[in-house]
Amino acid sequence: MMCKIEITYDSKTVQKPLIYEMTKRYDIVFNIYRAIVDEQFMGHLILEIEGASKAVNQAIEFLELEGVQVEIIQTQIVIDRLRCHQCGACAGACFTRALKIGEDSGLIFDKSRCISCYNCIEACDVQAIEKG
Repeated sequence: MMCKIEITYDSKTVQKPLIYEMTKRYDIVFNIYRAIVDEQFMGHLILEIEGASKAVNQAIEFLELEGVQVEIIQTQIVIDRLRCHQCGACAGACFTRALKIGEDSGLIFDKSRCISCYNCIEACDVQAIEKG
């Protein structure tokens, strides 16, 4: 089973090696898409995790029991083509290149490249992009 999760740590849990423990205990393979620790020492990760279904569920439960907020990412973005002005601000904010401006076709969205970081939503001045 493979899924994307969004993890939010508070200042009490941000220094614990929880991803290491999760990987070791439940034989989980992971890929970090985004990692941020802010000035108040809060942590935020977007991960893709993979393992046996039971192990993935146990790993998520482990993180929650350790005091980490876990959200399974099931949605990506939706583009309102009527609102979109094809300005390219979202494509510029998309570091995975899931969004790009085509020469003749306007805004192109490659959902296989999207990691649900939502940088594009913040970059869109006309609010043409939202969580799906």
